[in-house]
Amino acid sequence: MIQSSDRIQVYIKSLVMVALGILIISSVFFLPSCEEPSYSFDNPADPDSMNYKPPALFFWPDSIAITKGSADTVNVYALKIDSLAGAYIGVEYHWGSLSIDTVLVGDFFKNTNTSEFLIADDRQGVLDIFIFYLPDETTSTTGTGSIVEIVFKAEVTGTFALTFVDSTEMRDADNLPILLNDMGEGLIHVVD
Repeated sequence: MIQSSDRIQVYIKSLVMVALGILIISSVFFLPSCEEPSYSFDNPADPDSMNYKPPALFFWPDSIAITKGSADTVNVYALKIDSLAGAYIGVEYHWGSLSIDTVLVGDFFKNTNTSEFLIADDRQGVLDIFIFYLPDETTSTTGTGSIVEIVFKAEVTGTFALTFVDSTEMRDADNLPILLNDMGEGLIHVVD
């Protein structure tokens, strides 16, 4: 016959075993989550991770693939530009293999309450883009962002470069030039 003190000892041993089981199971699941997380801060999609020396102008994405007959968007990005009030951006592309579908104002110029003006003229191989605020000697924008969005349509298969013409320039609210340290290139890969 089992005495009550033996029952208590068996009950205590059972509780100890259950508690140890819970402790072991919880340590298996929760201890790994207490490790210090490690993050990589070299995202190639981050303009600060690119090898451009600001202030800079570049295409983003810098390389895209388009199916022949389709269209896709490439942004002209400003990197850490101070007090930009207007710009002439000349984009050279392979005319006949690519065509310009649409040119839109990017979010960089939409950061203020002042209206911006965009004039785009396609000269069959060079897209001339003029974008500016009304001249009031105070309106400008600073930072990093998309100046314009260009929608290219792919006409012929191949790989085609996008480059900025040498006369591309940025101006501040006083109509003084902003020196660009870098102007990146882009690639469009057209596939069947």
